[in-house]
Amino acid sequence: MKAETYVICSGPFEEDLAVVGDPDFSERNLKECVVYAKQLAREFGEPPARSDLIVKSEIRDFGVFWTVAIRLDPESPEAVAYANRLENGSPRWDRISLEELGHGSVINNLDAWQASLYTLIQHLNAGDVDASHEAVFILLVQGLGLFGEGPMMQFFPVVDSIKGKIDRSDLGGALRQALVFRQQLDEVKVLVCRGAAYTGQGIQASPTIPPDAGDPL
Repeated sequence: MKAETYVICSGPFEEDLAVVGDPDFSERNLKECVVYAKQLAREFGEPPARSDLIVKSEIRDFGVFWTVAIRLDPESPEAVAYANRLENGSPRWDRISLEELGHGSVINNLDAWQASLYTLIQHLNAGDVDASHEAVFILLVQGLGLFGEGPMMQFFPVVDSIKGKIDRSDLGGALRQALVFRQQLDEVKVLVCRGAAYTGQGIQASPTIPPDAGDPL
């Protein structure tokens, strides 16, 4: 019997995928589909006999559009069951996909920096001024090493403001701002996963963080 093809999607449904009109739309759209097909195989298992995950092209008014699809023998119960499991796809890119899309190294650097920020928060919470001084210094130096001096300057006023509070022995104010900063870094990581804020190896954009942020949400 003739195989049938069912379109799944071009990428995870909660991610910001390539958009028609973007300068790099064609290249990014195809790359996302290739990466997504491999992610689906990792999450749901390899396609059973008489089925296959494919990257399918469609001709639209604007040119070629790529999507991930499954081609199967509709008379195979295993193939049909597998296709049904794939129907909703995945919500987000996994870590391997982020690496393949070029965002993984930035995520790893942010994870490392957040670990140092967490150490600072622990010392602030314990009321240890000396340890907090050391931790905020490490945070500054590590950030410069991970992200480069130019991009790091976007974060420097925030970290410097935390340091200033520690210098004045205002550990409560430093703790509140450090907690808000941690939330902001979580938001930056989301942007990185969606390919919206970072390119290359340095920080290209970051959310605006006021020097004296209020209490965490």
